Amino acid sequence: MDWREIAQNIIFIVNILSFIALFLFFLIIIWVLKYTGWLKYYILDDLKDFLRGGYIPLPQRAQRKWKKIKKLLFSKNPGNWKISVMEAGDLLADVLAILGREEKSLREKIENFKDKSYPDYEKLKKAVDVYMNVISDPDFYLSHKEAEETIEEIEKFLKFIGYLD
Repeated sequence: MDWREIAQNIIFIVNILSFIALFLFFLIIIWVLKYTGWLKYYILDDLKDFLRGGYIPLPQRAQRKWKKIKKLLFSKNPGNWKISVMEAGDLLADVLAILGREEKSLREKIENFKDKSYPDYEKLKKAVDVYMNVISDPDFYLSHKEAEETIEEIEKFLKFIGYLD
């Protein structure tokens, strides 16, 4: 055997070992993607945020804020009902801004949203109208029932887009 045949044999063996290493590497990648949460945490969650239109922050913080709004709603003071509607509307406006709605008022954001997959668009629009009346007129009379319906509609929408559980 001359040195050329030895070199070809070594290259042949290195090629075979490379293909085996590549095959094992792909098996390890498939195992990691299938049996760990890496794919979900680093790829699918980002993809879901991208398709939804933006990152929606920390569900725990959202739940705490929503509990505060609900606590205000169920107080005996009518002033707290207005505060809960205002905070819920502000939260809705913030979430829509995160999702890429650049309009100035919440009414414009909702009118331009018009997501056909959201079934109660008209009720949400009515809830936003109540919110706009509360913030524009300090003497606006808001019944407890109307405040509950407004908060409930906003809550349904926030659950629909995945902000609340």
